[in-house]
Amino acid sequence: MRDNKFRFTKSSIETRCICPSGKTEAIFYDDMTSGFAIRVTAAGVKTFIVIKKLAGKTQRITLGQYDRLTSKIEAIRSKASVISGQMAKEVEEKVTAKKASAITLRLAFETMLKNKEKLSEGSVADYRKSFDNHLIDFENLPLVEFDHDLVKNIFRGISAQKNKQNKPKFRTANKALRILSITF
Repeated sequence: MRDNKFRFTKSSIETRCICPSGKTEAIFYDDMTSGFAIRVTAAGVKTFIVIKKLAGKTQRITLGQYDRLTSKIEAIRSKASVISGQMAKEVEEKVTAKKASAITLRLAFETMLKNKEKLSEGSVADYRKSFDNHLIDFENLPLVEFDHDLVKNIFRGISAQKNKQNKPKFRTANKALRILSITF
C-alpha cells in the first residue's frame, strides 16, 4: 500500500499523487503542514485543499488546482497554514462562547461563595438570603447576557419595592448589586 503522507514537492506530487484504479478520488497529506492535502480524482485532476476536523465534522477548503508549471508549493503551503489556523481560531471562539453562555448567575454565585475562604457562615447565609429574595429570577440567566441596562432594571425593580416604613428599598437594591458585583 502506498504511503499517503509525504513532503509535497513538484516531483513528489507528480510521481506519488495518483488515484488508485477503482476509486473516484484519493487524498494525500503534506507531512510539513497539518491539514494541508491534495485531492486527486480518477481523471487525474489534482486540487490543493485544507482538511480540518472542527466540532466533530470534517471541513474541506479548496485552495486551487495543481499546475506543474505555475504552482508554487511553498506559497500554497503557507496559505494552507494560515487558513488552518483561522479555522482553529474560529472553532476556539465558538467553544469559548458556548462555555461562557453555559455559566449562569447561580453557578457563578455558588463558585464565588466557594472561593471566598474568609467569609463567615453568617455572611454566606446573608448572601444566600439576599440572592434568593432578589436575584432568584435571574439565576439561570447566562452571565454573558448581563449588561448595564439589565443591572439598572434589577436595581430599579428592587428599589421600587417598599419597606415597612413605606420607603423605597435602596439599601436592599444596593446590597443585591454588591452581590452581582462580587459574583462577576
